[in-house]
Amino acid sequence: FSFDRASSATVINKAGLIETVGSGEPRIDYKDDSKGALLLETQRTNLVVLSNDFSGLAGGYVTPNYGTSPQGLSVSRVLFTATNQVLSGATSLGTGVVCNFSAYVKGIQGELIRFAAGGADISHTFSGEWERLSGSKTSVNNSWNFNTYGVATARDFLTCGAQLEQGSYATSYIPTSGSVV
Repeated sequence: FSFDRASSATVINKAGLIETVGSGEPRIDYKDDSKGALLLETQRTNLVVLSNDFSGLAGGYVTPNYGTSPQGLSVSRVLFTATNQVLSGATSLGTGVVCNFSAYVKGIQGELIRFAAGGADISHTFSGEWERLSGSKTSVNNSWNFNTYGVATARDFLTCGAQLEQGSYATSYIPTSGSVV
């Protein structure tokens, strides 16, 4: 058995943290198996250029570097003070493409947030714990967002690890720091 990867990649380590392994190193993932399992995935690109910094996005109030998630990522706090607010970022996705948006979030249990993959809305109810939300839709524009469209009250939540990729499911988190990866 052989494999090849020319870049670094992420896995969930024994402590439950996101860890980066170098090119050519196998990814042993502990997310669903306490003994570890070889993680093999198709190649994907994260189209969100700043996956942990939401401060440059339009809409809502954002406090970057608010803390650290259990996965070891820098967290942004997002505050929507009214209904029909949106925090949106642009991508190079295109339209008519099946895409998946995912992010780690923590909000008040039972509250609803909406997020969009390529502009196509998906609803999510917070569990009150850190979780990775994920949803796939056919894109209608070149954006990704969190929003409160149709939500009756303001929202205050933590987020990190945003990822928009072409495909019908989320792959392992791909960190970005100013460009697509």
